[in-house]
Amino acid sequence: MKPSFSEFQFAYSVTRELDDNPARLFGLPYIPNQREEALHGYDVAFPNGFIPLFLQFKLAERLIQPNANQWNDFNRSYFRFNIYPDNRSHQHNSLRQLALSDSNFLVCYCAPLFIEFQDLMQYHLNFPMPDFLATPECTWSESLTSHALAF
Repeated sequence: MKPSFSEFQFAYSVTRELDDNPARLFGLPYIPNQREEALHGYDVAFPNGFIPLFLQFKLAERLIQPNANQWNDFNRSYFRFNIYPDNRSHQHNSLRQLALSDSNFLVCYCAPLFIEFQDLMQYHLNFPMPDFLATPECTWSESLTSHALAF
């Protein structure tokens, strides 16, 4: 099942919530242009906060059938998004390089744990969005040629 909202809608909600954080842990968001995103791999950065944070937003599909590839890893429905091979996009390897360049950097994928627009709207208006996110760090693997991330 695919999400009923766009990556941009999701990214806006998360970025706004991090920017509105009363503790101001992350500072002012930096949104790169397309050339910079292609070079560095992230969609938004909060480089000047207490925790330098770099996020790459992904929309995951929800897999609900027992014959789905990673079903045996979870024994229930799960979410998955693709990480493209390096010959198609250098994104993952760029993110990994960024994460390894400074141990203080927190470089993560950021994906929702829901697929309905109604849920996005509810979380955006009423709840702390980070409670409903998967944020795996980009240092967890070697450089990739092709992969998918399931959670």
